[in-house]
Amino acid sequence: MITREGTYYLLVMTFIVIGAMIRNFQLLMVLACMMVGPLLYNWRVVQGSLRRLKFSRKLSHSVCAGDPLLIELCVENSGRGSVYAVVACDVIEAVDGPKIGETRDVEVFFARVRNSTPETSTYRARVQHRGRYRLGPLEVSTAFPLGLIRNTLRLGDTDDLVVYPRIGRLTPIWRRMIQDDRSGYAASRRTHGMHEGDFYGLREWRTGDPKQWIHWRTTAKRNQLVVRQFEKQSEQDVTIIVDAWVSPRSTAAEEASVERIVSMAASVVADLSAVGGCQMYLACAGAKSKNLHGSVSQAFVHEAMTMLAEVTPATHDAIDRALLEALRVGRTGKVVILSSRKLELSDTNTFQQVWNDHTVRSEIGRVMYLSDARGELENLFIDGAQINAEKESS
Repeated sequence: MITREGTYYLLVMTFIVIGAMIRNFQLLMVLACMMVGPLLYNWRVVQGSLRRLKFSRKLSHSVCAGDPLLIELCVENSGRGSVYAVVACDVIEAVDGPKIGETRDVEVFFARVRNSTPETSTYRARVQHRGRYRLGPLEVSTAFPLGLIRNTLRLGDTDDLVVYPRIGRLTPIWRRMIQDDRSGYAASRRTHGMHEGDFYGLREWRTGDPKQWIHWRTTAKRNQLVVRQFEKQSEQDVTIIVDAWVSPRSTAAEEASVERIVSMAASVVADLSAVGGCQMYLACAGAKSKNLHGSVSQAFVHEAMTMLAEVTPATHDAIDRALLEALRVGRTGKVVILSSRKLELSDTNTFQQVWNDHTVRSEIGRVMYLSDARGELENLFIDGAQINAEKESS
């Protein structure tokens, strides 16, 4: 591919050839022939230099939306001599999520690639939207040494990157609401173990207390058996259903509401992962309905975050089926619907399958419907974007 400088070079050479032909001036023709040499030399060098290069990419498997992303490009030269002035153009394309098709190009410059030492260069990107992204294919080019002709080589290797939703902060009001059993249904609780609670005092020995609980020093002072007392830790089963709905002609406010409820669901997953031992059922009612349930482990968190990253808003009603499947699982913990629209559980048209199924109709009493459109998340959740804005302002 001829460069802009090479185009000017050709124009000058053409002007000289035409002048030599019109004037029959042999020296101008000799000069034109001499100018062909640099073009051929530049073409020969750029054609052979890129074939000796091998590129690889190193990046983190996941990152949250809005967080800085560091991507490292490594190039190795298998030839004898060095290769100069290599430009690598990387492409970041959204292949799943709310911004499918959005692309961004990043150029990385390598001044010199030696024949025996791998060269690395790191570039920083900031992906503002969640989703699954594809990095590549990589395009490398060089016009060294004269800049008249550029050779471009397209490498087919690609890498996947999952951008998690923004993680916000859950307020104490949310935690009290989840732990409160006002609905009258018994919560499914599990004791972590006798010694996993915090030690907070001593008490007299009772029949059935384990011997390892005995505090011998205090027993000797009081001349009676005294045991350690622990605060037992227990957690509830939690069911989170994300109702990612937008109207056929979606507005910016509706799309922002979808992002907030997805971010809040991701924050709940992150919060429960810090506690450990919890059981969670997560359902996403969007363009693609998905669900996941199990113990909140590291593998569960990765799957849940990936599922939330790929949530695409839907214009059709998918919440009815999602709630029906969640109630059929049979867990007795809280069921929380995070929705981007104004709805009521008493709406028999939207929740027709749930109200018509007598086996789950009685479970509706333990369902909480939280609508971002009605501002019901403001006291429960602080958005990650708001937290970042506060940090930058301070």
